[in-house]
Amino acid sequence: MKAYPTPIPNHAAPQENIILIGFMGVGKTTVSARLGRMLRRTVLDTDQIIAERLQASIPEIFERRGEPFFRAAEHMLLSELKRESGSVISCGGGIILRSDNRRLLRSMGTVILLTATPETICARVSQRTDLPLLSENRTLSHIQSMLKNRERFYRACADLTISTDQKSVARICAKILALLNRRDAEAKAAHGNPHFP
Repeated sequence: MKAYPTPIPNHAAPQENIILIGFMGVGKTTVSARLGRMLRRTVLDTDQIIAERLQASIPEIFERRGEPFFRAAEHMLLSELKRESGSVISCGGGIILRSDNRRLLRSMGTVILLTATPETICARVSQRTDLPLLSENRTLSHIQSMLKNRERFYRACADLTISTDQKSVARICAKILALLNRRDAEAKAAHGNPHFP
């Protein structure tokens, strides 16, 4: 397997957040942890923060207080995180369901959408117990339906999109950093053009 050396942490603007969104099972938590180490940045996981604050797991929060309560807590947290800078933020899969959250995400930094096929997601979540929206139905058809309903919201937020199918975490992170570098180089070239408005 090809080795990917740790890049010099010069990707994305120094104070700009890198925000990972995507459906359950696409790898947001794992990728954000690796990116944080590579770039020496703080990693913030919205689900983890909410669980720690409420001293309950995400499934317990859904069961005891319901999804509307969780979504409200999620929105309040995202509003707080708007003050963050230079962090890697991993978001829960449904954070894009609220229009005000989508507006917040776009204002907070570079939003990277991680994707995977329904088949890949189905295989990855088959043994997980921390996904309340899939607790009673993990079938491929159910995942396909949820993805279809959410896709337009994910796309509306994303600055960059990366597939995680059949890729190692190292390869995904290398791809993210390469895309960030290319985007920054293109922006600098555009601003250096005397005809740039």
